[in-house]
Amino acid sequence: MIKSKFLVLLLIIIASSLVLASFLIIRMNPNLTSPSQDVCSPFCLESCNGTMNTVDYFSLGEELYVKGSGLETNSRYKVYVVEDYTLWVRGTTTLADLNVVVGPINISTDATGHIVDQPVLIWASADLGYYDIFADCETAGTIGTYDAYDDMDDLDVDDAGFFVVPQIPLGTITGLLACFAAIMAKRRKIF
Repeated sequence: MIKSKFLVLLLIIIASSLVLASFLIIRMNPNLTSPSQDVCSPFCLESCNGTMNTVDYFSLGEELYVKGSGLETNSRYKVYVVEDYTLWVRGTTTLADLNVVVGPINISTDATGHIVDQPVLIWASADLGYYDIFADCETAGTIGTYDAYDDMDDLDVDDAGFFVVPQIPLGTITGLLACFAAIMAKRRKIF
């Protein structure tokens, strides 16, 4: 009898933990339920995963890709991941204003302004924080300055292009909750 009560309690705790964890994962990454998109439309640069789904929340250590459309046609770009920058001004913001985390990564655009061979891996192991993506056109405009020929991924998440969140160790949390519940039940002598 005692074992069956303990087993029921343990199953309730595990089920509750899994429901909570599922809610948190979906809440922290709403793009898990978004349909796949070939490119963003009509003009944009976006963070995405390896299957071109637009993603604004990444897990710590996850690979980060970029996709884009509406860029300068048949051009070369240098792409940078930068710490979130809130003062973007065309013709004024330069690379010297930005804290570059990754880059430059060289990309090209085709005759329609889409990134060639997208999505392009730009960060192999993302680190915690808020970030923007800056694509600086090397074929037109002023190199190193955010101008009319450049683009960025910004303002998707709290003024940033994307956010890297810590991974939730679901197995560890569930195990600890089950142990805590068992200890508390034993101390209160409900069995």
